[in-house]
Amino acid sequence: MKQWIRAVFAFLLALLCWETLLTFLNERTTGYTIDQTLGEVERPGVAVNGKEGFSVFRINSDYCRGAEFDPRESVQHRVVVLGDSFTEAAQVDDKSVYVQVALQKFVKDGLHNIQMINAGQSGKSPAYYLAFGKQWLDHLHSNFLVIQLNEGDFTANFYDPSVDVYVKRSGNEFTLQHSLQKQREFARRLPRSSVLIRLKAVLGEWSGERAARDRQEARPTAFLKETLWFMHEARRAFPHVAVVYIPRMYYHNLNTLSQLTPLEVSLERAAQAEGIPYINVRPQYAQYFLETHQPCHGFNNSIPGKGHINGYGHRLLGEELYKLISPLLKP
Repeated sequence: MKQWIRAVFAFLLALLCWETLLTFLNERTTGYTIDQTLGEVERPGVAVNGKEGFSVFRINSDYCRGAEFDPRESVQHRVVVLGDSFTEAAQVDDKSVYVQVALQKFVKDGLHNIQMINAGQSGKSPAYYLAFGKQWLDHLHSNFLVIQLNEGDFTANFYDPSVDVYVKRSGNEFTLQHSLQKQREFARRLPRSSVLIRLKAVLGEWSGERAARDRQEARPTAFLKETLWFMHEARRAFPHVAVVYIPRMYYHNLNTLSQLTPLEVSLERAAQAEGIPYINVRPQYAQYFLETHQPCHGFNNSIPGKGHINGYGHRLLGEELYKLISPLLKP
């Protein structure tokens, strides 16, 4: 009996040590909290990511990635970048994130009185940006917003009632819907150990992919009305706004590498119709791959060409973002 107790105790001790190592060296999230103005946001603290790329980064007291700063401090231009996990960019270090790459281009160009704030929040969607973008600008004392989009924003998140804000469609009418925050209260209170994080991620990916397939079967891939509505609402809500799109790339198929998807065509036309500065970095990613054979997605500890964008992808996106908004910010 004593040997059995010792074995159980040894197992639990080993599991505790393993969890501690993983928490500090592989994956630690800060969790989520509810801000009365901004809705569900990531809790301030230090996060560690080691399952896709690697970085250790801080969520500051304003719920943004990076060091603390005073949003009331006077600067000539303060640009807020809203996006999902592609903008939060847990896969790369601070200086490699495209927001910082663009900022350094401004500094090199002699424009020092500028801030670019990374307000990326994993899991956010176009509905959230429309619903809370003005609050973010007010919160950070800014009047210029950059919105980052990707394919999943429309194929998975747009109509998904499980996210905090989603879109409901009735005929040709679109309305923003807020889901009940209490539905996720239990998940926010779970201990943030690596085993639970991994289990939650696996279940979330499975259910998300299944829901996305169901929605994709029921709706066209072009999302013509959705993109027009989104761009129109963005222009109406934000006087100074730009949009960047990060494409999903199929690097194994060179014939379609540079070809815009129906969704991308719709987004480009909708941005033009509303006069919104817009970029899609597909051409840059395709050209870079053809010249270097280096995909702009994927990492050494994940599948090359899949998942989030890597340092190459962030560098190219940052350079294009600089080109897009620099004429709007320079005197």
